[in-house]
Amino acid sequence: MELKSISVKNFRNIKDAAATGFKRANIVTGGNAQGKTNFLESIYYLSTLSSSRMKTLNDLVKTGETYFSLRCKVEKGGLSKTLEAFYGLEKETSVRINENPVSKKSEFIGELKTVKFSPEDIDLIKRSPVERRRNVNLLLSQISRPYLSDLSRYHQILSQKNKLLWQVSEQRADKKMLYVWNAQLVELGVKIVKARLEAIEALKERLKELQYKISGGKEEILLSYKCSFEVEGDLTKNFEEKIKALEEKEIIRKASLVGPHRDDIVFILNGKDAKYFSSEGQQRSIIINLKLAEYLLMKEKTGEEPVVLIDDIFFDLDENRRTELLEVFNGMAQIFIAGTEDKNLTKYFPEHTLINIAEGTVTVNEK
Repeated sequence: MELKSISVKNFRNIKDAAATGFKRANIVTGGNAQGKTNFLESIYYLSTLSSSRMKTLNDLVKTGETYFSLRCKVEKGGLSKTLEAFYGLEKETSVRINENPVSKKSEFIGELKTVKFSPEDIDLIKRSPVERRRNVNLLLSQISRPYLSDLSRYHQILSQKNKLLWQVSEQRADKKMLYVWNAQLVELGVKIVKARLEAIEALKERLKELQYKISGGKEEILLSYKCSFEVEGDLTKNFEEKIKALEEKEIIRKASLVGPHRDDIVFILNGKDAKYFSSEGQQRSIIINLKLAEYLLMKEKTGEEPVVLIDDIFFDLDENRRTELLEVFNGMAQIFIAGTEDKNLTKYFPEHTLINIAEGTVTVNEK
């Protein structure tokens, strides 16, 4: 898979930019707060229709403007596709593939596959379970369209159930009506949990091997899925029993307390929870290796090498670790790496496209 071109309008601080001539290695340069991260984010948005740096889509619209639009050309297997995404402040949204409107996100997400290395990702271990669930959801959404469809439907049903819980709590509805929503939550939730368990199992072995190697055999990392119901045995039965056991508590709290929306991913380093018993450097190393594992898993499951986006992850890494990472990135099909045009980057990527960004203006030069 290869990104051939991109055009960006009114996205973050980028007013109107078009870039083409991308190579296998693409170095994004510029001073602080000039738009390097925003440029990489525009690529990631066309891949996932999401960003970890926003509360609402309004945050992505350039100040003073009323919309943003993104367009890119992707080539894979000798075939080209044009992807477009539009959002207006009046809540108007649309996505298109080859000029044709697409009604479902699941038909668009993953047409451009990406793996992102960024400061937000580096903090994943110490952030909330919401962020760790979101990370695995974004990974699986690019790998499996059925997963994204199931997840979207699950959250729709969850919203309906929570409304009913509020009504039951206020004695405005019969709690027997919860059965209808619970049955659908169980059916969809089991599919979601099964997919997550399979992904975590695959990532676990890759992460363990990478961390062991980089630590010189001193660190053993275990990745595990912390489910809100028992995963041994019959998942459907276990989910149903847990919902039944928590029914009264859910009514009191007016919220669904069991299901994949309450689950978490845990990192155990040398037998202890890495969230509490690991250094900043160790956490950084773990997440970088997790992202490398995600790259390998996506490549294996889809038969396509995702485009890799690398933004400011080298801070606080020693020179040896930095060098090892650059060597790994150098073996990937296509990367976009934000930084400075220093000797290390040009040394490892002698043939590259240089993308310079200054005050949201993008210029491209081939080296």
